[in-house]
Amino acid sequence: MNTLIARALPAGGTIGIVSSASPYNTYSDVLRGIAWWEARGYHIKLAEGALERTDWIAGSPELRAQDLMAMFLDQGVDAIQCLRGGYGSAQIIPYLDFQPIAAHPKPFIGFSDITALHTALL
Repeated sequence: MNTLIARALPAGGTIGIVSSASPYNTYSDVLRGIAWWEARGYHIKLAEGALERTDWIAGSPELRAQDLMAMFLDQGVDAIQCLRGGYGSAQIIPYLDFQPIAAHPKPFIGFSDITALHTALL
C-alpha cells in the first residue's frame, strides 16, 4: 500500500487558496478570510483563477484544475485551502494529474462537495 504523508503546516507557512467549485459570494468575504489567516501569522497565495466567475462556478473546469495542480507543484505553498465548496468540484477531477500531486503531498483543506476531490486525491 502506498500511503501519502503530507507535512504539517509550519508556523508562518503559506496557504494556497484555490476555487475548486463555487465562486466567492462577495470580495469582502475573500479579504476577511485572508486577513484571518494573516492575523495568525500565515501567508496567503491566491491561485491565478481564484476570483474567476462563470455562472455558478469559479471559472472553467480546466482553469480550476490548473490552479489546483499549480498549488500542489509550488514548493513555496505549504497547504491548500478551497475558497468555497460546491458541486463543481467533481468537474475538475478528469483534468488532474495525480502522479505529480502524489509526489508533492500537502494538506488539502475545505468543506462541502470538495469531498469528491478528497476522495480522488486519496
